[in-house]
Amino acid sequence: MRSLGLSQEHIEVLCLANGEVPLQAMAMVLMIPEARVARIMNHLLELRLIEIVDTALETELQQDLSNIIIMCQHKLAQRRQNLAPERHLLGLIETLSQCINGLLIHHGTYAKSLRGRGQLPITEIVRYLERRFAQPLQLIANQHYTILETVTFTNGQLDCTEIIYLDKLVKGEKLEEFYWEAVLGLATFLRTVFSTLLNDEVGNSHTGRQLNYVWKAFLTEIDQEIQQYQLYRAHQNTQQMRNRYSETGFQSGQGRSSVSQSDGNLYWSSETQRRSI
Repeated sequence: MRSLGLSQEHIEVLCLANGEVPLQAMAMVLMIPEARVARIMNHLLELRLIEIVDTALETELQQDLSNIIIMCQHKLAQRRQNLAPERHLLGLIETLSQCINGLLIHHGTYAKSLRGRGQLPITEIVRYLERRFAQPLQLIANQHYTILETVTFTNGQLDCTEIIYLDKLVKGEKLEEFYWEAVLGLATFLRTVFSTLLNDEVGNSHTGRQLNYVWKAFLTEIDQEIQQYQLYRAHQNTQQMRNRYSETGFQSGQGRSSVSQSDGNLYWSSETQRRSI
């Protein structure tokens, strides 16, 4: 701060400029005239160390994001009723993509660079969203989850049609593997989208910290769904190994018969569900 040529008073005003302390209170705490506090704040504005916050807009923004998070939580709760692993994963894919698209619609309204410019053409908003988020999606697909290469942006919205209807082309364990990769990739992209829009719209403000707290609670629910499926996969792999050993013993003439203890990949076993609670 000293390197910017700020005086002790400038630093003290900067520390108090957190969006919660009014100018009059700053003057009282620092025991200097309000006019001087105003001049200092103007200088800090010129240096881009602080910014003027539209509290009405922030309240509206916060409510809209909160509604999106609640909607996503509701969708996630509905999907938990799917017991078949493939249906469970497909439900997660649909929930994650709906949540991402909800955030994209929100950001098309509240992005800083789009504010205060009146009614913008839809094409300009779409170009902004795709310019902002298409590259991170491509990066995630190229480096980690290649299944996301089938995902595209259509009118500023994420289009996962090819993944959702993949069951027309692929069946069985291969389909489950593709779905699982898509869940992990979309969950990663969801985090990227929210982090980007939150930093752009409210930054590290009081509102930003509140929203981040609620968002982390929702991400915990997503992580629990992912962990539940990981437990299921581990249980299935163990059962398959046991069955292979049993079959080998039977074929070698040891007189043991192999009886499958699980339903394969069709349904969550009750044991897996108990372990995941």
